[in-house]
Amino acid sequence: MSPELTTKKMYDPFKADIWAFGILLYWLVLGYFPQDNDSMRKKKPSSSFQLLFPKDMHPGIEYLISKMLQEDPN
Repeated sequence: MSPELTTKKMYDPFKADIWAFGILLYWLVLGYFPQDNDSMRKKKPSSSFQLLFPKDMHPGIEYLISKMLQEDPN
């Protein structure tokens, strides 16, 4: 579920779908969900998160997934 869905505020359902597809794409490429290996929520002081990818992953796919899984949908 995208972060904006958990806030119970108005949100753009199309942007929330981009988040969901980003999770699905991550699973299709790597074979596991980001939450399964605890790479999704590496806390920073700004309370944002950082995705971790294998070193041999194609940079284009890494870029696409990281852009789809932004906390701020705008």
